[in-house]
Amino acid sequence: MIKKITALFILFFIPAQAFQFQFQESPGKKLNLFLLDEKIISANKTKLKNGDKFLSFSYNKLLSMAEAALSMGPYSVTYKKRIPPSGDRHDYLSYGPYWWPDSSKPDGLPYKKYDGLVNPEIYDDTDKRSYVEMCEAVYLLSIAYYFSDEEKFAGHAALLLRVWFLDDETKMNPNFNYGQAIPGISEGRPVGLIEARHFTQIIESIGFIQNSKHWSKSDDEELRKWFEEYFTWLTENVLGKKEAHASNNHGTWYDVQAGTIALYLGKEDFAKELFEKAKSKRIDAQIKSDGAQPEELARTRALSYSAFNLQALFSLAKIAEKVNVDLWNYQSPNGGSILKAFNFILPYALGEKEFPYQQITSFEEKDFYPLLLAYNSKTNSMDGEILNEQKLKFKSSLYNLLFYK
Repeated sequence: MIKKITALFILFFIPAQAFQFQFQESPGKKLNLFLLDEKIISANKTKLKNGDKFLSFSYNKLLSMAEAALSMGPYSVTYKKRIPPSGDRHDYLSYGPYWWPDSSKPDGLPYKKYDGLVNPEIYDDTDKRSYVEMCEAVYLLSIAYYFSDEEKFAGHAALLLRVWFLDDETKMNPNFNYGQAIPGISEGRPVGLIEARHFTQIIESIGFIQNSKHWSKSDDEELRKWFEEYFTWLTENVLGKKEAHASNNHGTWYDVQAGTIALYLGKEDFAKELFEKAKSKRIDAQIKSDGAQPEELARTRALSYSAFNLQALFSLAKIAEKVNVDLWNYQSPNGGSILKAFNFILPYALGEKEFPYQQITSFEEKDFYPLLLAYNSKTNSMDGEILNEQKLKFKSSLYNLLFYK
């Protein structure tokens, strides 16, 4: 099973001699990416062609993981046996991860919340696992196609996309009405949209495989139609509207999702307004003058959630560049900023200082590595000793291919 994409690129090490590079000439067309920097990725592909030894560790692992992903799936919301409240298996269904049966009740209802403790029942015949695996497999295969130019990777990515989004018998309905339900309390909640953030991986993947012979103009048009319908639901349904007003990482990830989809669909005016409002809604409201994020620090996994929201803020700042909105350098009236938020958690994430807030589960440096690379690629101000130490530790991370320069 492919792990979450935040940890996807640091799973295992493949010796440099494991694969021989067999690059072909790229089509030479624009990638049309939103969350990644095409200049960095293109430069790293060139470096690989020229025999870059550092990036070869990451490239070898990429090929190994992509080969494994060729046997994964296909996935569909219709494969579950559990029926959503609508009576339609085409509707996505998941359950809140931190909700558990009430042991004092014969039927366990209603469920009780234990923040930070994941109930394994959420994977029992629901759509979350298959949805996440599908998104991450498509993303991995698409990146492998770009760097290797091997059509087999794009071919399987296209198959996974068609089964999940396009084929009448298996496609998902374009809504998240039943995301993160709670037995005995709710059939679906606004917070369920946090899972929908993985759609940004799908949109980025299209940028990588759009020139493949396996992704047709018809496929592209049909997927855009699906996302048009989903975008309407996201911005007009009461669940989407409530999530848009969330004051913590849920609101930030909503903006990342809505902004990316809007740009993908050519709705630049919507996206620009969203990003401009993010200055007050996300940076002013969420980040203190010292870079602390109070909403995330109040959680039982405060360091993990601080990094999680920072990942969303970094993503938001990156896509905002597309419509000339600068969130990287924006500073709120109280002095808070995205870059200050990074520097606030940096010593705790690297284990240099003891974290003074709750963190009931382990926090690993590898989960912070992509943020470190992204920060350095944007500012060129990372301490050289810190960066070199992290590079040596995670030299086979696929994030090197995407962010390192």
